[in-house]
Amino acid sequence: MIFIVLFYFGAIISRDDIRRHRIRNIDLLQFLLIGSLLWHQDIARLYSMGACVFVVGLAFALVFKIGMGDIKLISILIPLAGLEERIDIFRLLTFLVVTSIVPCIIIYVRKRNISTQIPWAPSLFSAVILYLATR
Repeated sequence: MIFIVLFYFGAIISRDDIRRHRIRNIDLLQFLLIGSLLWHQDIARLYSMGACVFVVGLAFALVFKIGMGDIKLISILIPLAGLEERIDIFRLLTFLVVTSIVPCIIIYVRKRNISTQIPWAPSLFSAVILYLATR
């Protein structure tokens, strides 16, 4: 059931991110509500972890110029992935780096330059799906 929800919302959110370079808040809210009902029994822990990831994401947004939609998506995906150990964070970050490099290479080959507007939602969903598949 987890993978079905990830694929469903991953397709919707990724399509919007690729087409419009925007992630709609209503899609994120629906994903958060359905995901929190499916994954965790301890909702307070899930939301507090999401808030911590959001604050760290804001710091990354200042340094790497990541959009707010991506920050909100990260603050939903990482707690839903259920990270509890340091090795899990390393594995998820490895998948994230690998899945983020591929779109950059494709965009560079097509346009011969790296745009500042790279749709990151497909990479985020791919990384979490790979992480959960290898767990």
